[in-house]
Amino acid sequence: MLLQKGLASKLALLDAIEQNHLGSLGHLIDYEIKSDGDSHLFGITINQLMDKAVEHGSTGALRVVLEKFRKTVPSLD
Repeated sequence: MLLQKGLASKLALLDAIEQNHLGSLGHLIDYEIKSDGDSHLFGITINQLMDKAVEHGSTGALRVVLEKFRKTVPSLD
């Protein structure tokens, strides 16, 4: 999936949530965190990612998003 969508595409993030590709979602988030440490992923905010996870009923995706950012933004605890 990562190769099909391309790493620099917020569509890849949204697709990972929608299709419940939690491993891919985790890798995309890791890639973005390592690239610049910004909380905006490919033009999409953390809140938008969480909203999409809720919209698609993916508690797994919500957990992935929160876990990845808990490591970089300790105030999320």
